[in-house]
Amino acid sequence: ANYIFKDMLQNEITVNENFFIGQAMSVVRVSLDWRIIPIEMKFLEHFQLVFNTFNVTTGIKLHELRSGFQGTWFGDVSVDKHGILVFNIMCLRDTYFRFDI
Repeated sequence: ANYIFKDMLQNEITVNENFFIGQAMSVVRVSLDWRIIPIEMKFLEHFQLVFNTFNVTTGIKLHELRSGFQGTWFGDVSVDKHGILVFNIMCLRDTYFRFDI
């Protein structure tokens, strides 16, 4: 199924310039290079990764995806976060998203 959400968008130009699109029933591979962040800056003390979707005012902090879940990368502060982070997002419907650091 291919859903068309263009008519529902309040400001299509803002979406095209500030958000990526994941098409319905697709997997988006995200790669973030955090090697440029100064080594003195610590994850959760100085920076964090927030997943935002269009028309939702509050983003999701990736280290808080599920309550009580402590992953080996986001949940463990002893893991150095100054490398390349690669993960997948499965979009069940057309999804406009972006990441804020």
